[in-house]
Amino acid sequence: SRGINTEYGELPTDQHWWRYTIMIENVGDVAVQLRERTWCIYSENDHKETITGTGVVGQEPIIPVGGCFQYSSMINLRSPTGHMWGTYLFEREDKKLCNASIPPSLLESKAQTV
Repeated sequence: SRGINTEYGELPTDQHWWRYTIMIENVGDVAVQLRERTWCIYSENDHKETITGTGVVGQEPIIPVGGCFQYSSMINLRSPTGHMWGTYLFEREDKKLCNASIPPSLLESKAQTV
């Protein structure tokens, strides 16, 4: 089957795709560097997937106190509904590690009309 061409390359048409944007704000008292992310993705057909990787979108940004980092990415499911949640692992400038929770987000495709 042919895919859909996007800025992310060709996407298969037998899957449901979502583009999301996240802004991370450092409200702490020391600079942090985003080292790792873990996403838990659950689809309505009871498929659960865990994705862990270094940084986000190929970067391990350093976020100063009061600073922000924003990025966009994509997620796909084979079903029209699901949700995702996760954690970020940060390294503080004093080399201590800390986690930040990513709250659940609903992934829901609306019915298309022809």
